[in-house]
Amino acid sequence: FSGFENKWNLFWESELSEEVEPTRTAIEKNIQINKDFITKTFIHLSVLFNKKKLPMTIRVFLIPLPRDITAGGGKFVSPVGCISIEASGVRAKKQRTLEIILHEAVHLYFENNRYKKMVSEALGELASEVKEKIKRTYKVSTVEFLLREIIATSSTISSTLNSHETSPYSKLLNNMISKLKPQLDFYIEEEKAIDKIFIRELLSLIMKEFQQVKT
Repeated sequence: FSGFENKWNLFWESELSEEVEPTRTAIEKNIQINKDFITKTFIHLSVLFNKKKLPMTIRVFLIPLPRDITAGGGKFVSPVGCISIEASGVRAKKQRTLEIILHEAVHLYFENNRYKKMVSEALGELASEVKEKIKRTYKVSTVEFLLREIIATSSTISSTLNSHETSPYSKLLNNMISKLKPQLDFYIEEEKAIDKIFIRELLSLIMKEFQQVKT
């Protein structure tokens, strides 16, 4: 950090320092306005991931962004579990920012060893060369990451993502959201946790999309 600290300080003082308080206030107001949506989503997640005990507190750290940059997020497991949200004051008012926080909450609080094992076992049936082709096509680190991202997004988003995104990854994500939503709703209604059948069906859908991209 010391290598670019001076440049960072100039950037902070000229653009970002004034964004912190309005952005924090906007996120807090957004949370209050959408409290019912957040509560409902957490209840649904507790069903899908068979999580009996919901987190009482979620630590969220704000990384302010200039106005025109898309919001993003991340999760940190240690030393204490927390979520980072990258947003400007404008984007902090949007429901999509809350969906990013909920998405990261899936990774941080809801993905348990049982779930990760099912994903790993399903992927064990794929040939190594197929996995490598999928990774290159969708520009992801692992196919496991791809599956977990699709499930985390589909279970926390209220609609599809930005339709202007044209990358193979964005197209896949949007297609999977629209196809998984009815199945997720069925599981929630039946109070069923995500199981091997669900994950294998998702993998089958990904393979169909993948074949269309290749052709």
